[in-house]
Amino acid sequence: MTAAAALPPLDELTRLQDQVSAMEVRIRRGEERRKALLHILVDYEQDRRRLLQQAERLDNSRRALLHILQDSQRARLRLEESRKAMIHIMGNLRETTEVMQRREQELRDKREQLVQAGELATLGELTSGVAHELNNPLNNIGLFIGNVIDLLQLGAQDRHRMLRDLRNGLDQVHKAGQIITHLRTFGRAAPVSREPVAVNAIIVQALSLLQEQLRLHEVEVHLDLTP
Repeated sequence: MTAAAALPPLDELTRLQDQVSAMEVRIRRGEERRKALLHILVDYEQDRRRLLQQAERLDNSRRALLHILQDSQRARLRLEESRKAMIHIMGNLRETTEVMQRREQELRDKREQLVQAGELATLGELTSGVAHELNNPLNNIGLFIGNVIDLLQLGAQDRHRMLRDLRNGLDQVHKAGQIITHLRTFGRAAPVSREPVAVNAIIVQALSLLQEQLRLHEVEVHLDLTP
């Protein structure tokens, strides 16, 4: 056999080359698929890691939310307890206020009673002096009326004198009435209150009740009141 006879035929060589080319194409395609698969695996791993991170963050958020809810529940319970305590305190405060108001009213009533008792005691001490105060105008009234009766019985025509005596008697009646009015005002039970008063008038009225006692004891009073 010669060398030329040992070589493959041309068709066989061409077929082998086509097979080699086809294999190279398949190899390149396989390599491309392998690279694509590696890229997909890398992307998958990155996505998996990102998903794990998101799951971890979500779990942390869930735990934080649960903690917030628990704190909110505890705060709500504390608020409810505080509200109940406040209601209890307000009830006690209302009861204490009512008790204090009753006590204050009782104290005011007792103070008014003490003032009235003091006024009555003072009124008793002034009775003798007031009796003299009333005795003077009553005597004067009797004197003036007696003069008028005498003049009428004598048939006197001194009209001017009789009118004068009657007017003087009427003045004494007014004086006695003022004394009685002062006594009634002083001895009348009245609620204690604070209001503006004419101090000068009160001083003059008080002295009018003491005029007879002052006269009997030869006491002379000079007033220097502010207008």
